[in-house]
Amino acid sequence: MQVISSLLSLQSRTVEDPNSVEALNESQSRVLSMSLIHQNLYKENHQSQVNLNTYLTNLCRNLLATYHINNDKVNLQMDIDDLSIDVGSMVPLGLIVNELFTNSLKYAFPYGKNGTIGISCKQDQNKLALKVWDNGVGQTPMENPEGFGYRLIQAFAKRLNALISKSTDNGTCIELVIEDIIKVV
Repeated sequence: MQVISSLLSLQSRTVEDPNSVEALNESQSRVLSMSLIHQNLYKENHQSQVNLNTYLTNLCRNLLATYHINNDKVNLQMDIDDLSIDVGSMVPLGLIVNELFTNSLKYAFPYGKNGTIGISCKQDQNKLALKVWDNGVGQTPMENPEGFGYRLIQAFAKRLNALISKSTDNGTCIELVIEDIIKVV
């Protein structure tokens, strides 16, 4: 998967059309999202579980690098429980976070504005409460039901049996509540 990600990165450097570059970057971030899961599996010597905190932290930092976002432009706030999640649940969860986080990077802070993007993932009994939020003015994939990001989030949320809610007070916040996927480390 790392090879595929590198090929997409190389291809995006040779393309001049901004829409094509954006599509290649989005594809690269999705491949990266899945690749990180496998890297964590091999590092931790777990065959079926991934540490949620490690994975989401690495994913968000890699997305900032992929989109060439400096720490002085976007402040990253993370509050993630130290949990071990089954790979079958982590893949769709990771792709959902990838879509939401990428959308905040692309749309929340137009015209060079600075801001904060946050990720919270907390255990509440047998439920996982995931929040991806920003304090910007951006859009979310939830606003374009025709868009690929919206369809992807909906499909993976359905697979996880997650309830989705959205608020737009002082930025955008998408929250998912997922039942029965938590195993504590």
